[in-house]
Amino acid sequence: MTRNKYKPAAFTYLNQWFLKDERYVTALSTGTGEEKLRALQDAAGFYRIARNLPRRHEDGPRFGGLLSILQGVETQGHTEATILNTVSTVGDQISARYGERGVLSATTKFLWLKLRSPVVIYDRQARLELGTRDGDVHAFYEAWRNRFRADLDEIREASLALMEVTDFCVRPAADSNYVESVVQSQWFHERVLDISLWQAGASRD
Repeated sequence: MTRNKYKPAAFTYLNQWFLKDERYVTALSTGTGEEKLRALQDAAGFYRIARNLPRRHEDGPRFGGLLSILQGVETQGHTEATILNTVSTVGDQISARYGERGVLSATTKFLWLKLRSPVVIYDRQARLELGTRDGDVHAFYEAWRNRFRADLDEIREASLALMEVTDFCVRPAADSNYVESVVQSQWFHERVLDISLWQAGASRD
């Protein structure tokens, strides 16, 4: 029987969701202003993108400018056909706010925490694995989505198999209905592909 290559990535991301992303997503959705700022600070550290947004360009709380930009993004109505326009618009706003820096990867990571699917996180290691040119986000999205469509059945299978090993994850007492809703979500499947691409791309770095 052929081994499902996405099972390690699925297990890795379930733990990452419980340890990190769940809190960031929840705070940005329903948290207080202070909780939102703390989530952005923690996420920027975890994803190693804080240095892309220098503190010297802020005259208020850390990431206050970023939070203002993200709060101006509608939470509904985004599609695969339109999300790159949103990425471009928000990226330009963040870049202007933080010294005209290249913020493509950071923009997609923060937008993912705000919107999740259909945002695809642009990451160097994933780009190396997919073989697209640096900075060509259109080619990256196309290659990423082609890989996702081609491997979706295997990703779904790996994600659903997590229901059999929840005792081994970092939150073994998590409600099974909640876990099932998470692992069956498209955004979860997309992050499983991310993890797999990042791991594979690391060997090319």
